[in-house]
Amino acid sequence: MINNIFTGLYEHSVDSKGRVSIPAPYKNAIKDDMFFPVVNTLGNNPFLEIHSFSNLSGLSAEFLRSNAHKLDKRIELDEEGRTVLNKALRDELNLDLEKNPVVFFGMWTCFGLCKKSDWNNVRQYISAIGKSSPRKLAP
Repeated sequence: MINNIFTGLYEHSVDSKGRVSIPAPYKNAIKDDMFFPVVNTLGNNPFLEIHSFSNLSGLSAEFLRSNAHKLDKRIELDEEGRTVLNKALRDELNLDLEKNPVVFFGMWTCFGLCKKSDWNNVRQYISAIGKSSPRKLAP
């Protein structure tokens, strides 16, 4: 059973401490469940897939095996609805603090995050694999 459906496209900035505000439509889901980030490097540009523990049954056994060591990296929100992208995640995304706005995007059963400059390539990749077909960002 899918507990949450994630749709939409939201642009946010990352502050000097690596904090980013979670889009309002996603905040309640994060408060009500445990979510963990996984870096997807299969396309041309890396991006985060952020999955909930309650939707694990919808993920392939291969995906779970290859990412089991990451399941303890829970996304947590501060009192202002922000989470910290730690240095390891920022490095994997090649994200410079305060220089790269990020884009959150719904992928139906999970949501993603990438650098705004990578969005069009990430969009093409997730559309090709059938995860979603979100709209293009305005230039």
